[in-house]
Amino acid sequence: MKVVPVEEIDVQLFDSIQKKSNEVYSSKMWAGAYDSGLRRFAIIADNGDIVGGWCAYQRKKWGLEILITPPFASHCGLFFFSEKKSVAGIQSEIKKCMEAIAHFLIHANFHFFKIEFPPEFQDFQNFIWKKINVTTRYTYLLSLNSSVEQLEAGFDPKLRNKISKGKQGTLELSHKSNIELAHQLFTDNLRKKGLDWNDQILRSLLGLSSMHYSIISDGETPVAAALVCGQNEKCYYLFGSTDKSQQQNAAGPLALRSAIVQAKEMGFTTFDFEGSMIPEVEGFFRQFGGKLTPLYSINGGRGLWPRLISLYLK
Repeated sequence: MKVVPVEEIDVQLFDSIQKKSNEVYSSKMWAGAYDSGLRRFAIIADNGDIVGGWCAYQRKKWGLEILITPPFASHCGLFFFSEKKSVAGIQSEIKKCMEAIAHFLIHANFHFFKIEFPPEFQDFQNFIWKKINVTTRYTYLLSLNSSVEQLEAGFDPKLRNKISKGKQGTLELSHKSNIELAHQLFTDNLRKKGLDWNDQILRSLLGLSSMHYSIISDGETPVAAALVCGQNEKCYYLFGSTDKSQQQNAAGPLALRSAIVQAKEMGFTTFDFEGSMIPEVEGFFRQFGGKLTPLYSINGGRGLWPRLISLYLK
């Protein structure tokens, strides 16, 4: 197997195959929200068939070529199809897929790369063998194959009580998209955390037709928002924020609960909270009863650059 840039093959064929996967991040729709820095790559089998793909964001910093997970995406959107039937056969094919990605990254001459992968991919031996750094973080995956009542029964009791009180109060729910409102809530939160962001990409993503909104208002005042986006069976909790100046501490939980219910009604079967290594955020996500699931990240590059860049790259 080998990895090639999508622009070097039949892009329409790649997109038709990609649409069959559950990964929105490597889709044509998602890529359309980015500038030219978004790169998509195809995984080509020995017989020339397209069997997978992924994406990353290429940028220059300090004159160095850097390849990272796209801004606002939780991972590279890797998808892979195998015609093998046995467990051993599928595992061997995945091993070849990961070997192809590792080989590509080592020989692409990036000064630094840092790529996160979907939780479905757990075999990173090829990267370890090639001395590429592998690290672990976690997400919560919530199966939506139960009734809303069963899903809520899995919530933390304190969370259920908070949501119940929010429903009985003055809070109102809207699923109408509102780019300016969402942008204000999210960017206020980013500023408070001292984070930088690409505003053009953010606005483009907020405007995607497949971005689904859950906005909670207290009277005329919007106080929380939760946005999800996905493809086929899996959706991601992409953006969430609350107006901390308001006293409605039920707004955030109610917005996320509404996003989960909306995702189920749209036919998604897995809800990915996108994970967080921030203790208070992790604690909030944990209350919704998802399964704690590891996901892996790799980083490497040329010489001492990986170590130096990782200290400063945001």
